[in-house]
Amino acid sequence: MIPGGIVEAGESLEEAVIRELKEETGISAVPTRIIGVRSGVRQVGNSIETGIYVVFEMDYLSVRQMLWISMKFQALSLNQLLKYWKIPKLLT
Repeated sequence: MIPGGIVEAGESLEEAVIRELKEETGISAVPTRIIGVRSGVRQVGNSIETGIYVVFEMDYLSVRQMLWISMKFQALSLNQLLKYWKIPKLLT
């Protein structure tokens, strides 16, 4: 099963990918590029549900990188960390 989930309100797609992977597998990684997109529509009771699925290539963060980030940047948001690591915004 591939880890996945829903983008929460106020969260970027990149932030959601990092969070979902960490929550579901315990792996710390950052997205590097999109490798696939799929969309679908289905009937759920009396409503229609639309889903968009994005598959990312990810790079692992080493334990040393994670410790350094947490010590140096504990007050920064994930968006600020993404900028620091020069991780591109994959969707604009």
